[in-house]
Amino acid sequence: MSLFLGIDSNGIKLFFKLINKLKKEYDISIILVSHDLDLVKQYADKVILLNKTILKEGTPEEVFRKQRI
Repeated sequence: MSLFLGIDSNGIKLFFKLINKLKKEYDISIILVSHDLDLVKQYADKVILLNKTILKEGTPEEVFRKQRI
């Protein structure tokens, strides 16, 4: 089940605003596990892409960059 199931986009923005405030105020890291890659791209500082093992790690731009085959 998705953490954000039934929450509108304003609610999601408010959630991440609060998370960012907590990160700055308490100088902490937040680990959020999600299958929603659009949210990950938009809000994550660092991404670890897993499939039984680490496939890619880095910023959202690095992890989701299209690679030429």
